[in-house]
Amino acid sequence: MSTPARPVFTFGAFRLDPADRRLRRDGVPLDLPPKAFDALALLVERAGRLVSKDDFYATLWPRTVVSEANLNKYVWQLRRTLGDGDWIETVPKLGYRFVAAVTVDDATRELPGPLVAPMPAVDAHARASARRVLVGTMAIALAIALVAAAWLRHTQPATTASIAATGTSPLPVARRTLVFAATVPAGDVSHALASSLPALLAEEMALSEDLRVLPRADVGLQFPDLLRPARADDRATGERDYARWRALGADLVASTTLAPEPALGADGLRVDVRVYDIARAELVERIGVAGSGDHLDALVAQAGDRLRNALGLNPLSAALARVRRATSPADADAARAYGEALELESERMANGARERLAFVVARSPGFVPGWIEYARSLYDGGFAAQATAAARDGLVHAAAAPRELRLALEAVQYEASGAWPQAIASYDALYRFYPDRVDYALRLASAQLWGGRPDDADALLASLRRQPGLADDARVLLQDAEIAKQRGDFTRARATATRLLGRADELGAPHLRARALLIRGTAANQLKDHDAAQVDLAAARAAFVAADDAFFVARSDVRLALLAQSRNDLDAAGQRLRAALPVFERLGAQWDENIAIGNLVNVDLQRGDNREARELTERSLALSRTMGDHAGENWALAQLAGFAFAAGQTRAALAAADQAIAGCRAAGDTRNLAWTLADRAQYLDLAGRTDDAVASADEALRQAQAIDDATAQSIALRTRGTAELHGGRDDAARRDLEQALALARRSDEPLYAALAALALADASLEAGDAQAARTRLAPAIAELERSGARGALAQARALQARASAALGEHAAAREQLAASERGAAGADYVDALAARYAAVQLAAAAGDGTRARALAATLRGELEARELAGAARRVDALLAARR
Repeated sequence: MSTPARPVFTFGAFRLDPADRRLRRDGVPLDLPPKAFDALALLVERAGRLVSKDDFYATLWPRTVVSEANLNKYVWQLRRTLGDGDWIETVPKLGYRFVAAVTVDDATRELPGPLVAPMPAVDAHARASARRVLVGTMAIALAIALVAAAWLRHTQPATTASIAATGTSPLPVARRTLVFAATVPAGDVSHALASSLPALLAEEMALSEDLRVLPRADVGLQFPDLLRPARADDRATGERDYARWRALGADLVASTTLAPEPALGADGLRVDVRVYDIARAELVERIGVAGSGDHLDALVAQAGDRLRNALGLNPLSAALARVRRATSPADADAARAYGEALELESERMANGARERLAFVVARSPGFVPGWIEYARSLYDGGFAAQATAAARDGLVHAAAAPRELRLALEAVQYEASGAWPQAIASYDALYRFYPDRVDYALRLASAQLWGGRPDDADALLASLRRQPGLADDARVLLQDAEIAKQRGDFTRARATATRLLGRADELGAPHLRARALLIRGTAANQLKDHDAAQVDLAAARAAFVAADDAFFVARSDVRLALLAQSRNDLDAAGQRLRAALPVFERLGAQWDENIAIGNLVNVDLQRGDNREARELTERSLALSRTMGDHAGENWALAQLAGFAFAAGQTRAALAAADQAIAGCRAAGDTRNLAWTLADRAQYLDLAGRTDDAVASADEALRQAQAIDDATAQSIALRTRGTAELHGGRDDAARRDLEQALALARRSDEPLYAALAALALADASLEAGDAQAARTRLAPAIAELERSGARGALAQARALQARASAALGEHAAAREQLAASERGAAGADYVDALAARYAAVQLAAAAGDGTRARALAATLRGELEARELAGAARRVDALLAARR
C-alpha cells in the first residue's frame, strides 16, 4: 500500500498538509505567502529540532542573496497567523525551533522532537509511550556526557535546560569563547602567511554554532601586540598571557605554529594548534595537520575539523560544510597577500593594505572575508564610492558564503553608499541573530548615529551597558564617546573618556590609555578648558610616540593644532598641521589628510595667507572627489567661491557657491549648507542684490536652527543684519546684529562675537553715532588682537578711524587708518575694502573734497568692474554724508 511522500501534521487547532500546500485552523483554510508556508513546513517537519538560518536560506532562497529581514518577516507572519501560544522559539544566533506538540498522520514516519503519534489503538499508544521513555533516557545520558566533556575542557560548566516531559528537547551547551593568538612562523615560512593563519582559522571556527570566536578587531583595539607574529622564544608570552585574554572575555586561547613540511614537497605546510584553558591556565588540547600550501583552504578546513573534534564541538552541518570554502583563500599566494594586508593594517599603512586586499579578491574572488576587509578598508579611508562598488562586486561572488558573511558584506555596501536605513536594518539583523557579537551592536549604533537616529544609538548603548561585563567595556565606551562628540555633548564625552582611561589602566593597555587621553583632551578643548586639554593631548602624543604609532601621533598633532588655534597661537597650529599632513599622505589616510588640510586652510585664512589657503583648498577638492567625499567637496567649493569673490570674479563666486549649495542639499549636508548660504548672502549683498541676500541669510538661519548650531546661527544673523542695514532696514538690522552678538557670546565664540560687534559699530556709524561705534569697537579690537585675525582687525581699525574722523579727531584717525592699511596688506579684497572706505571718509572729513572724490572714483571703478554695485553705492553714500 502506497504512502504519501510527505505526511500531514496536526498541532493544536491547526492541520498542515505540505503536499497540497494547505494550512487549516479548525478546518478553515488560512492564506500564507509561499515563502512563509515553506518556512512553516520546514519547522514542523523538524519539530523539536533547531532549524538553522542556513537551512532556511538553502530551502527558501537556494540561489538568491536576500536580507536577513526577509526571514524575520516570514517568521513574524507565522507567529501572527498561529496566534497566542508557544509555537516558534527563537534560538539566538542560530535559528528557530518549532516547540509545540505535533501529531503525524502518517504513522509509518517518525519525526524527532516533541511529536505525539496518533493513538487509534491501545497497542499503538503503548509503543508511542515506550518510544518517548527511551528517547528521554538517551537524552539524559547524552546530557551527562556533554556536561562531563565540557567540564574536562572548561571550568565553567555547561548550562542545561530542564528536560521536557517528552524527553526529546535538545540540550544546549553554553558557548565558549575562543581567541587566536599570533602565529609563530618556523623555518622559511613568511610572516605574512603566518599573519593570515589566525584570521583564517578564526573564520573557519566561527562556522561552529556552539562556539564563539572573538573578532580580531576586538583584540587589536585593546592589545594590538597580541596580533603580531611571535618569535619562537617569546611564544609563551602571547599564548599564556592569561590576564589579558581573560580581560577580553575569552575562555580558550589557541596558539598556532606554521612550518614547512618537506615530506609533502616544496609547497608542504604543517599547522600545529595548541589550545589553553584560560581559567585553569593550562594546555588542554593540541592538534596538528599537514597539507599543500597550494590548497590552503583544504588545510584550514582540515585543521578546523580536527580542532572541533578535540574541543568536543558538533561537526559542521552539511549546509555549512558546503559554504566553508568561502571563508578561506584558495591558495598560499592569496593567503600571503591577505596576511600582508593585515600586517599593514595593524601598522596603519592603509594604501599598502588596500593594494594587497585588491590582489586578494582578484586572486581569490570567492573569499568573502577578503571582500569585507577590502570594502571596509576603502570606506574607512574615505573612498565611499569605491567601497560601495567593491562590496557590490563581492556580493556577486558571495552566493555560496555563510549567511553571516553575506549579510556583513551587504551592511558595508549600504554603509558606504550612505543608505543608512538599509545599513541599520542589516546590522540590526546581524546583532539580533548574533547577540554575543558586541561589534555588530556597535556598528548598528554607529549606523543609527550617522543615519540620523542618535536617540536609538544611545538606547542601544544603554542596553549594552546593562549586560554583564559590558558596563565599562572599552569598545562600548569608545562608541559612547563618539556619539557624545557627534551630539555636541563634550561634557559627556569627557566623562566617558575618563572612564575609558580607568578601564585602560585596569587592563594594562597603554595604547587604549593614549586613545582615552586623546578623546578627553579633545573634549576639554571644546569645553574651553585649554590647560587640561594641553596636558591630556601632550600625554597622548608622547604615548603614541613611545608605541611608534605614526598615525595616532599625527592625529594628536591635529588635535594639538586645534588647541593652539583656540589659544590664537597660529604659528604653532600651522606647524602641527604641516607635520601631520605628510604622515597621513604616506600612510594613505586620506580622510584624516583632508581634515588636516581643512584646518590648515582656516589657519592660513586667519593669518591672511590666501595664496597657500587657495592651493590647499584645491588639493582638498581633488582629494574629496577622488574619495567620493561629498561633504568635503562641498566645503572646498564654498571656499573656492570665497577666493573667486576676493579675486573680483563675482559671477564665478556665485556660481561656485550655488554649486556647493546644490551639493549640500543633495548630500543632506545641513551644516555646510548653512555656512555656504551665509557666504552667498554676503556676496549678494555686496553685489547690490539686497533682497536676495536677505533671503539667502534667512535660509542659512533656518538650516542652522535645524541642527542647533549656535555659531552658524550667529553668522546667519550677522549676514542678514548687514544686508538689512544696507537696504535701509535699520531697526531689523540692529535686532539681528544684537541677537548675533548674544548667540556668539552664549556659545563662547569670542571671535564671532567680535565680528558681530564690528557690524554693530558700522550700524552706529551709519546712524551718525560715532561714540557708540567707538564703544563697540574697543573690546572687539582687543579680542581680534588676541586672536590674530588680521583681516578682521584691519576692518576694525578702519571703522575706528571713521569714528575718530566723525568726532573730529583727525590725527588719531590718520594713525588708525595707517594701521588698518598695514593690516590689510596681503589680506583679501573685502578685508581691505574697509580701509578704502575709511580713506574716502577721512579725506572728506578733513575738507579735502578733491582727494575724497578722486579716491571715491577710483574705488567705485574697481567695485563696478567687480560687479559689486552694492559696495559702490556705499562709496557714494559716504561722500553724500560728508556734504
